[in-house]
Amino acid sequence: MIIWVNNKLFFQEQYILLLELGIQLTKWMKNNKNGKVQDFKYETMDYSYGPILEFIKQKNNYWKIYSVWQKTEINEIIQFNELALTIENFLNKLKQQLYAEYKINMMDFIAY
Repeated sequence: MIIWVNNKLFFQEQYILLLELGIQLTKWMKNNKNGKVQDFKYETMDYSYGPILEFIKQKNNYWKIYSVWQKTEINEIIQFNELALTIENFLNKLKQQLYAEYKINMMDFIAY
């Protein structure tokens, strides 16, 4: 998984549990759409030293992105609409790839 922010390499990790990340992002996006706005913290049982990826709410519907594994510090804040669009695109591609390669429907793993 690679994350670029304003043409800067922010995050790169080959061995990340993408299904687990996708499930957590899907739940977070649904909560935000339902008015339950909260920070996103991707935590996994494979790494116990804090969240691997965070979206931290700032003022006026802007967000800061942070990772304990980040390649560079990102001081820019991102408007939620831009963040949400990027996440939705990632989730759509992930769902397609999981199904095409493994016949896995990610939504089968999501309990609301």
